[in-house]
Amino acid sequence: ISVTADTPEGLELLFANRTYRRFFGAQGHGHEELLGGRLGRFTDETVETYSAQAQRWFEVHHRMLAWTDGRRVRLQVARDITERRKHEEASRVQQDKIQLTSRLTTMGEMASSLAHELNQPLTAINNYSMGAVAMVRSGKAKPEQLLEALEKAAAQAERAGKIISRIREFVKRSEPRRQAVPITQIIDNAVSFADIDARKRR
Repeated sequence: ISVTADTPEGLELLFANRTYRRFFGAQGHGHEELLGGRLGRFTDETVETYSAQAQRWFEVHHRMLAWTDGRRVRLQVARDITERRKHEEASRVQQDKIQLTSRLTTMGEMASSLAHELNQPLTAINNYSMGAVAMVRSGKAKPEQLLEALEKAAAQAERAGKIISRIREFVKRSEPRRQAVPITQIIDNAVSFADIDARKRR
């Protein structure tokens, strides 16, 4: 706890309790770090600040009041919050590590699901293409049969492209864009994501 007044020479320390003197000395040298300036710019407020002299974090509450001689002074109550700040920082670092692990796990699961989902159209493309090749080699290929096989292969290639595009849109970072869309489109997109894992788990 301290009380300070504004003078032509600067801030004058009128009172300081024992804990305050322990951090800043009997004359309060260095207490300006907590005060932050002359009295005129202050109303009642609470701020957190770091004192290089004390090497501690403080939660400082300022309040303006009248001193015994009528002068306008500032009562300052500084609470040491260094340990709290250390715990908050340690917690933040831990949360960052947890979030990183979670993101890596999610990306691994998505990569596995993507590989599983792409395997079906790629296998179908291979089967249709090999069937077309076999018909051509046999010399008995009919145009309509080849056309059907090639169209099915093309459809599966388009399906694979949409899968990749959908996953890319899901993971990329972008600003939210609000727009009206059909509710069936939202449901279909949600079901298609759930469907990947549902088929994997039967």
